[in-house]
Amino acid sequence: MCDISIKKLLVSRLSVFSMLAILEDNVLSLFKALILSLLCISYAHAETQFFDDFTGSTVDESVWTYPTGNASFNGRTQMRAGYPSVSNSLLHLQFDTYNPTGNSVGNSFLGSEILTRGTATPGTGLIAEIRARIITPVNGLVGGAFLYNYFSATDHSEIDYELLSNMPNQVQTNIYASEPLGTGHPEFDGITQLDITQFNNYRIEWFPDHVSWYVNNQLVRENATIVPSEALALHLNFYAPASDWTAAYAANLLPASNAAENRTYLFDIDWVRAIFNINPQTKCLFNWAENNYSSIFAPANSSTLVWSVYTYRYYANTNTYLGVSSTDNHVYYIGTDGVMQDAGSLSYWLPLAGCSVGNQPTIEFTSIPAYGTSNALTGRVLNAAPDSYRVAVYIKVGSGWWTKPTFNAPLTSINTDGTFTVNITTGGSDQTATEIAAFLVPIGYSPTLMSGGSTLPSTLYFYPNISVTRSP
Repeated sequence: MCDISIKKLLVSRLSVFSMLAILEDNVLSLFKALILSLLCISYAHAETQFFDDFTGSTVDESVWTYPTGNASFNGRTQMRAGYPSVSNSLLHLQFDTYNPTGNSVGNSFLGSEILTRGTATPGTGLIAEIRARIITPVNGLVGGAFLYNYFSATDHSEIDYELLSNMPNQVQTNIYASEPLGTGHPEFDGITQLDITQFNNYRIEWFPDHVSWYVNNQLVRENATIVPSEALALHLNFYAPASDWTAAYAANLLPASNAAENRTYLFDIDWVRAIFNINPQTKCLFNWAENNYSSIFAPANSSTLVWSVYTYRYYANTNTYLGVSSTDNHVYYIGTDGVMQDAGSLSYWLPLAGCSVGNQPTIEFTSIPAYGTSNALTGRVLNAAPDSYRVAVYIKVGSGWWTKPTFNAPLTSINTDGTFTVNITTGGSDQTATEIAAFLVPIGYSPTLMSGGSTLPSTLYFYPNISVTRSP
């Protein structure tokens, strides 16, 4: 949100090894140790992140402000002229039924709202996410998290979540693009096992050509026809709407006429995150991996995160990570063994995932030696620069897989015309192999050396591959 100065910056870039140590120690807990202001960035640069987990004793006034004047009254609620309280690493947006500041005491409520001092456009992609709950609500309350800006007496843009205490198992989403205030384009969506009185993650992904809403990583809405382009600020509020919003209104929720009758309710925010300059191709790659390798990358639609030079997703169900480094534009993977692996250049993966223009690299066999013979295996690759790739070949003898041609030469070069030749009978009873598998991997890739293991590593199947079975 780019019209403010940089207050605090992300820590200095980390080496791959220190990155690994951080990831193993649970990245989210480390993010909670940081309070970063919104960054004024150029969208030609790598992704950056703003994160506030409210670990201090007060709101960071260099980042947040509160509405004043006409903007401080919403529905039946006067927003308090001050900052909400912070305790136990939570921001408490407070709603009181008694409003001592009202022009006519007993006719309005006293609510809370804060908004970022800065604004941002979608750039190449912006993600805004909060983790929040409403404490023991009564009907007629609304907790809001939304991107918003007002441009004239008639027009505004807005992308929002509204949590209605009337509907504790649903969310309302809405969107406006340079439109008048009013109904907008709302949708109500039921969420599996949603309880707004418990902490849940609410995420908006705003790209130049579409907006998506997620609850606990579950996609609940997507809109590609109404997309704001103006700079918007992030707002958080808690209030009681007027009777013209029938879905959220409760006639039996009435303002108190004196302090003794006051009732207090809280909308607690655990943390707020905003990520800027998301590369749509990076998002496309993550989604492709989740769709094609759900046993490795789950749950799908996990939050996109940033740490130092890495944009990545952590998959809690499988305890794995998938990320992209902005320094070398390589894809990195961390499996359950905790070892970070360089999976190759992003330029290799994007065509493969269908995330860039062009045909996908493929591999095929052109001559398969007959069972019991010592002839060479030949093949070719298509849509791949020969000097950027290698071929990893394995054969299965009995119940075990073996690297070919040898441990000292586990990868085979590709000729300038895309063809390759591999000697797969370099020892033992190789000529009796019943299965042959080949994988097209990026140059620099270090293949797993197999010496009789019963299964090939699942990560090999990320790459273009082909396999055949043969028998006597």
